[in-house]
Amino acid sequence: MFDCERERERERDRSSTMEYFPRDVVMDILARLAAKDLCTCRCVSKQWLNLISDPSFKKLHFHLSKKKPRLLFVTDLISPTCDLLMFTPCDDGICDYFSLNITCEHTFRRIFGSDLICVIDGRAVYVSNPSIHEVARLPDWNHSSLSTAGVGLGYLASMNEYKIVQFYYLNDQGFNYEVGVEIYTLKDGRPNLGFWRKVEIFPSMRMLWVEYSVVANGAIHWLYTEEVYGEEKIVSMDLENEDFTNIRCPEVCIDVDKGDKTSLIELKGFLCFAHFLQKDSVMNLWMLKDQETHFWLKEYTIDLRGIPGSYTGLGYVPWDDHVGEISIYSSKENRLLFYNIENKRFRRVKNQSIPVDKLCCVYFDTMFSLQRR
Repeated sequence: MFDCERERERERDRSSTMEYFPRDVVMDILARLAAKDLCTCRCVSKQWLNLISDPSFKKLHFHLSKKKPRLLFVTDLISPTCDLLMFTPCDDGICDYFSLNITCEHTFRRIFGSDLICVIDGRAVYVSNPSIHEVARLPDWNHSSLSTAGVGLGYLASMNEYKIVQFYYLNDQGFNYEVGVEIYTLKDGRPNLGFWRKVEIFPSMRMLWVEYSVVANGAIHWLYTEEVYGEEKIVSMDLENEDFTNIRCPEVCIDVDKGDKTSLIELKGFLCFAHFLQKDSVMNLWMLKDQETHFWLKEYTIDLRGIPGSYTGLGYVPWDDHVGEISIYSSKENRLLFYNIENKRFRRVKNQSIPVDKLCCVYFDTMFSLQRR
């Protein structure tokens, strides 16, 4: 009884203390904490629990987390288990470790995401929020194909929901490569209550090779080809109305045989086409300024002469509204670099224990819950 009475007194003290501070001030302070720490703060008082659970607070926290980017690493892509490392580029230190505690049956699987992480292992689909150490298995998809052409995940802020998009082959046999699409809508606190919806694409699409997806300007984008050494194309899906649009790539000469590499990244809210030219040792970054007219502008050129390797653009790491770095990676040299777009200087990762060859994506903190409420 004594302990219970003491706890009630503490609760009253905490409640009275909260009354001295305006709600918006407390919200602004707490929203700057990491999601993992906020899970602990929910136990402080009922007021804090209600505040941290409020959708408007979660939106504010998500907005501020965009200024504290991390890099996410998968420790081993072929291991039966999936372990993640979250790394803060500003201090070159591993800030968190998380095991998904799932056993994958297939050695080949797809891992993708940016705020939430999705793992597709055969017909099994898992989604995880590493920030708060939550994992949920989603319902199996409807189609019978085990061959996934491409996947993507994007956040629709107006509805506080994520959409998982999957391209799958309509025919596992032969070399047709025609794909169908299914979409799963993920609600906050209700991960298993959705279902996979089939979406019609007009005209029909063929996909042989698909790059990892990128979210920019309210849409998910994929870079793909229809045939071996075929012309690269971009398809995007608007997260709100789920319309698919084809976008022409910049008119550049890509020589794959000589080591040229291409990728899509998000850069200051714009879709960006990163093109590494092996013979010149430069990476050109083209920004899509007008999606309707497909107008691309070469915004930056990164000079990589004197830094051996074949590089791929990974993503933009913003530090504030004006300053940011572009992360680029060479698998051959196992080298990760950060390029400051303002002073045009490079920075290398100091922590050599980071498994750079298992890099997954640029990652942002989120309070989005995968546990039923």
